[in-house]
Amino acid sequence: MAQLLIAALLFVGSHFALSSPALRPLLIARCGEKLFAGLYSLLQIVLLVWLVRSYAVAPFVPLWSPPGWTAWIPLIVMAPALLLMVGGLI
Repeated sequence: MAQLLIAALLFVGSHFALSSPALRPLLIARCGEKLFAGLYSLLQIVLLVWLVRSYAVAPFVPLWSPPGWTAWIPLIVMAPALLLMVGGLI
């Protein structure tokens, strides 16, 4: 579970840090636009793979057990929600 937390924090933190207006121009000036984009992409792919693998091996911790009859609620509410969404887009 700790590995999942670390992977998630590094993935999100690296997005914020490397995309910040203070750090990004300095890194681009130092190594160039294409090299920065390539290294940034490679880092994010590695972190995403680590995050997905950490999620896959993390233990399941149920937070609550809903009653069985609540499984029908999304099925009943989905039709009106879809109509409202389509109406909002039109």
